[in-house]
Amino acid sequence: MNSTRSVGFTLVIVSGLFLITAGYSQEQISPMIGLLGTTAGYLLGKTETEK
Repeated sequence: MNSTRSVGFTLVIVSGLFLITAGYSQEQISPMIGLLGTTAGYLLGKTETEK
């Protein structure tokens, strides 16, 4: 499960950096950055329950 979390978080960071460097305006990029932030929060906040 940690591998899924680290791969997902890496994809979120790379996607955000790509959008920033692609030259989109702030109005075009802000919804996608919000969605990427939500995804990153889910990946970092998700914990496994012990049985």
